[in-house]
Amino acid sequence: MNWRKPPTTLAERYDLTLKWAHDKRVAHGIPQPQPTHCWPAENVRLFECYHEWLCGGGLSPYVIQRLYLPMAGHVLGLNLKPHAQINLEQDVARAWEYVCAKQLSAEWTDMCGNALDKFRRFAFRT
Repeated sequence: MNWRKPPTTLAERYDLTLKWAHDKRVAHGIPQPQPTHCWPAENVRLFECYHEWLCGGGLSPYVIQRLYLPMAGHVLGLNLKPHAQINLEQDVARAWEYVCAKQLSAEWTDMCGNALDKFRRFAFRT
């Protein structure tokens, strides 16, 4: 059997999410989010702060892990520049394009859009 060590950090968890991503329908040429080792270090810290902020807001841990953190990770993983340089309109739109290219259900895609908006609101205040 192939036993794997479970993720112990948020960065490891996001990287595992990328590995399990349903992106087989994404057309060639659509940029793919990069794993956290490619991110600027300050973006990993922002990702952790976002997690803390979400947990403080009373959201379900399951929804945080399965929806909100992956969408934030997509923004950061598609825009490999310090978060202070991220354009909250253009760069979040790039993540939206990736989500839409995955061609998943309309309901899931809509929830992803809401999660991207929540990350935009968080990043705007930082």
